[in-house]
Amino acid sequence: MGTNAWNLLEVVITIWLGVQARSLALVKRSTARALGSETLDAEASLTFLDGCLSSSILLALVLNSWLGWWWTDAVAALIVGGFAIVQGFRNWRNAAPHLDEDLGTATP
Repeated sequence: MGTNAWNLLEVVITIWLGVQARSLALVKRSTARALGSETLDAEASLTFLDGCLSSSILLALVLNSWLGWWWTDAVAALIVGGFAIVQGFRNWRNAAPHLDEDLGTATP
């Protein structure tokens, strides 16, 4: 298999993984809302983030293959990492709102 064939295979697999992750995230989110489960809702957010990661990898693969922009993978990783940090804090606050209150009223 030549380099172009491997690149095409990588792109196809990445597209498939992105679609599957986003579809699974939608199902998890609707199930979480129906059950009122904060834990499953947080899991749906992380699964959606997996789909975003697949999309960023796809974009990096395409830009690297077509334009030779080797650095796009690192930039995509930084962007997805930033979203993961924000989503992690959001999920933490939603899952444990009493901790924010305790931290604000704690005495040394």
